[in-house]
Amino acid sequence: MLVEALIHKFGHAEGLTIIDGKIVEYPSAWGDVPTDVELQTIIDEYKPFKQWLDDLSAFDIKMPRSLEDVIDAVGTNNFSSYIVDLYNQKKAVRAKKPS
Repeated sequence: MLVEALIHKFGHAEGLTIIDGKIVEYPSAWGDVPTDVELQTIIDEYKPFKQWLDDLSAFDIKMPRSLEDVIDAVGTNNFSSYIVDLYNQKKAVRAKKPS
């Protein structure tokens, strides 16, 4: 989760090398190498976003993004109540995206 958290915070992992959970190379553009406490803070800040991604991904099996986009374009009138319910649930999860 460390790499994901750092990518989420800085937008890329170019120049980052982690071996056995320890940072070996760190992009100088990111500033000083964070301490263990700072790394834990970065991970803790990432956890709500990761949970949101996991929750959203769980809907992708029954409601893929392509179907969601079609419903966005044409509306819900021509879809079963089951599909509309999944669509509404997924939209509710999507709306809760943490910053």
